[in-house]
Amino acid sequence: MPGELCSLTALPTSGRFDIEGHECHAIEVGHSDTRDSTILWVPSLKLAAGGDVVYGDVHQMLGEANTTTELRNEWISAIEKVEALGPEIVTGGHRMNGEVDGVFHLAATKLYPNRFNPNVLKWGCNVAFGLPMFEGL
Repeated sequence: MPGELCSLTALPTSGRFDIEGHECHAIEVGHSDTRDSTILWVPSLKLAAGGDVVYGDVHQMLGEANTTTELRNEWISAIEKVEALGPEIVTGGHRMNGEVDGVFHLAATKLYPNRFNPNVLKWGCNVAFGLPMFEGL
């Protein structure tokens, strides 16, 4: 609506900005479900907003990461960069409506490509999606 839109401000080159007294850090973590992924880290809250790196209780988008084991391993590495921050609150960028936030999303997101890797190597990508590797996710 005219007059109701806020003005846009570019992210500082430091990747840091302030919201209501909390310093926020935009952190590049590499490849996840897509190239050049970032997460938002709020140190004072020990909060990591996972963006495309951390998923909730939904099937992960492996469209770009399913082509090589290396890309899937880069995603796992991106998750480990989030883990290294020591978050106490983690939000998945893709999740079910009303889903609970939690650190457990980090391990669950890593589990998915780890289960996918051996199956895609054995059966190929199209078959791997139909295997029971997804049970319990």
